[in-house]
Amino acid sequence: NTSDSTQALPVFGNVREQHSWFQPEHGLMDKGYDDQKIHRSLEEDFGCHPIIPMRDMRQAKGSLLTEHGQPCCDDGGAWKWMGTDYKRKRSKWACPMTCDNPAGCAGRKGPKTCYLNLKDDYRKHSLVPRDTDKFWTLYNKRGAVEREFSRLKDQYMLGSLRMQGMEKVTLHFELALIAHLAVHLISNTC
Repeated sequence: NTSDSTQALPVFGNVREQHSWFQPEHGLMDKGYDDQKIHRSLEEDFGCHPIIPMRDMRQAKGSLLTEHGQPCCDDGGAWKWMGTDYKRKRSKWACPMTCDNPAGCAGRKGPKTCYLNLKDDYRKHSLVPRDTDKFWTLYNKRGAVEREFSRLKDQYMLGSLRMQGMEKVTLHFELALIAHLAVHLISNTC
């Protein structure tokens, strides 16, 4: 009965403590985990890039960032992601030159570029920017995990426990996982 977002970092910490091989490259989570502290900790403490969609973040008046945290022109035209420099922890963006006066906007011939440094805002300046194919390809991998969680909650009754005490709950959980793995082993060998 606690918020998932408060449990994310302790779970990452416990798994790393128990399993030395745990070195994730990305942390795939839903909007409920969109929090500055989670973004910073995943990047800095666990060395993985958060793949978390932003909660509704309306563009502030006068802001030069879209609601997804990417740079944009005064007319609202979103800039194009040109890649990420993981070593320097920053992403590179280029002006799309779609405004009425591109020469005046860019101030020189050709598109202008800018860098968004991760440390300026871990949440908005993600190294795998939202609204890119890479972000959504990674994010869509969550579906398989969510289906397994759903199966465990519904078919193995982990969503509505009818016992009390940590020992009984732990035993029920372990037996459910053993049964779940046994079903997969049997179905894959037949």
